This record gives sequence, C-alpha cells and structure tokens, in this order.
Amino acid sequence: MKALIERLLGRRPGRENRKFERYKVTAPLAVTIDGNEYVCEIDNVSAGGLLLKPAVEAEVGTILTVTDHRTGLGIRAEVLGNTDVGTRMRFESEEAGSIVAIWVKTTHDTDED
Repeated sequence: MKALIERLLGRRPGRENRKFERYKVTAPLAVTIDGNEYVCEIDNVSAGGLLLKPAVEAEVGTILTVTDHRTGLGIRAEVLGNTDVGTRMRFESEEAGSIVAIWVKTTHDTDED
C-alpha cells in the first residue's frame, strides 16, 4: 500500500525525498543554547541542516548557534527534533547552510573517502 501511495505521489518507493544531499561527516562542534555551550559531533550535514550527536536538551523550535572553534565559523539553527541518535536542526538560512555544508564536507574527514 505504501508503495502505491508513493507512486501516486510521484515518489520512488524506499527513496528519501530530501531537498538537499546529505554528507556523512565526523567533526566536533560547539552548540550554544541560552549562553550554555555543549560539545557535540556532526553526524551528517546538508545545505538545509545537520544532525548532531549526542542529542542536546532543547525543545523543538529552539534557536541555537553551532560553532566550529577551529575556524570560528558559527551559524544559527532551529531544533527540529531529538531522536535516540541525536538532534536534527535546520539552518536559518539555506544560503549560509550551503556554505557550511560545502565547507564542512571539504575540511573534515568523511566516510566517502
């Protein structure tokens, strides 16, 4: 039934219909929420957002700052949800997210190498 619905919607069964390509990355980042900083690690990143692990204690809709202390690069993001894997976030700006995704992919170790 699910395959039929996906086909009617123009989707291929079993494929993700994401707007942006995701890149698997392992890199440390700092997350600042209400002035408190937490050390996390990127699991994956795209122009739209990223998945950090472990999950941070923040409500859906919380705006936070994600910073790479090696470069000082920081970007604001919104918490979309927490899972047992980590915290999903969306960058406030897709343009800035595109820059961050490309930068992270090219400067940090990836599983694609």
